[in-house]
Amino acid sequence: MDNDLDGVFNTTVYSSYSNVMLGNKTGREHNGGMYGYRYALRPEGTVQLSICIIGLIVNVISIVATLHIPQERWHTYHKLIINLAISDIVTLLSVIVHDVLEMTSPGDHCTDTARRVLLNVSLTSTLFNLVLMAVDHYLAIMYALYYDRLLSATRVSLAIGCIWCASVLCSVLEIPSNLIGYEL
Repeated sequence: MDNDLDGVFNTTVYSSYSNVMLGNKTGREHNGGMYGYRYALRPEGTVQLSICIIGLIVNVISIVATLHIPQERWHTYHKLIINLAISDIVTLLSVIVHDVLEMTSPGDHCTDTARRVLLNVSLTSTLFNLVLMAVDHYLAIMYALYYDRLLSATRVSLAIGCIWCASVLCSVLEIPSNLIGYEL
């Protein structure tokens, strides 16, 4: 029982000491320094970074494997697979950018807004891409005879472009709401 109190006391004293030494009310307000170092040493941060690196490698491998499919066997579905892998890569990169920004400038409002916009672009594009893949599957099953006319390569490319435009638009619309009340 006494050891539990010592751990709580030592943690409290250490965090209070570091905040006093940094001259902050909280450790999150410090730009880099001790907080970034402590953030980088967390075990869940290491696991998260490892998963992100593995995810990047797997998505790049899936893109390369999809691109090596012979041209005569190429379908519009393969474009959707590549697009989904790209949006997953953007999601993983936004997590890595978040971690780097958290280590270098925690609590900075502008970098927090930029991180949020990047994450929203990637997650929205992933969601829209999954919806487009579901529509592709539905049309392939229900209208198999007309599938090639309904989802031509041009229409799929146009839909992918619309997905990314809509994702960026949805995310950029969040910027003014985040900056309202921010003091320069």
